[in-house]
Amino acid sequence: MKITMFLLMITVLFVACDVANIDSPDQNITSTAVKIETTTIDVEQFTKLLDSQIPNWDNNILSIPPNVSQESFFKSKDPTSLAAGMSKNSMKFSRETLSGKTVLTTDDKQEAIMVREETGFWKYITPPPTIKKTSVHFSDEEALKKTRALFSSFKMPDRETVGYVATGVGEAALGPDRVLSKPKVSARHVRLFREVNGIRVFGSRLMVTYALDGTPFRVEASWPPFKLTQKASKPIARGNAINDLSQTLAEMYSTIDDVKEIKTQMVYLYDEDDLTFDPTILVQIRPTNPENGVATIEYSLTSGLNKFEDLGIPKDNDIDDQ
Repeated sequence: MKITMFLLMITVLFVACDVANIDSPDQNITSTAVKIETTTIDVEQFTKLLDSQIPNWDNNILSIPPNVSQESFFKSKDPTSLAAGMSKNSMKFSRETLSGKTVLTTDDKQEAIMVREETGFWKYITPPPTIKKTSVHFSDEEALKKTRALFSSFKMPDRETVGYVATGVGEAALGPDRVLSKPKVSARHVRLFREVNGIRVFGSRLMVTYALDGTPFRVEASWPPFKLTQKASKPIARGNAINDLSQTLAEMYSTIDDVKEIKTQMVYLYDEDDLTFDPTILVQIRPTNPENGVATIEYSLTSGLNKFEDLGIPKDNDIDDQ
């Protein structure tokens, strides 16, 4: 099962993709008409837009740099030892989930760890502490600093980290007049992301949520061993990929005017069945008519178009949130 839901994105119709370009010879882009309620000009418009924004690549996207680990970051470690900075209580085996994760809990069930070593997944969760003071002292900057220290204590590969998001989590009360009050910051949330070969590793991240006194009550590390798919020895040529995507978009929409916004990103996409990463172009399309919902295309650079999904997700749910 692939991770489907998609540090800068393509906006308006397109904005430059935040992926380092890999030099390669220019390739000719060909465009042909499709027969499903479209015209040649629409295919050409999509082709021109994609050609101006999608980065170049070469065979290096199917190679693993020597300094990138292919083993789980917590291999041979006691999963409970990673929670040493968060909990002093002992935990013991509770159950196995259907997805293959091992769950450990304290006797009172107030703290839990979920772990799956082969996919580099580790999660600690406990109810947030009660904070009596109403003023906010723990800032986003402090939360980020504390998260980087936690990342280091996990001995995760710092050379693979790139970018972060640090935000306050707000809560609003519903008054008797059914009107929401002004949101108040109730927690701090930080996410660190992963990059290999200058390409975002989609779904790999370290996420921490802190109470306003700086106490972490939810920590999730998803950092699978970096192993590449063996589906192909060479990636699909850039021109062929753009041509395939252009025709797919033209088949999905009668004219380019039916599209309000398109965002694209080159990523390594994780396959939890094969436990491998596949270089992929993600395309998110927001139609002019909001009732049609947001659509997502996954285009594998080793096997071509492999998934289309009409997500029907709201505007604030974005591919760069993953």
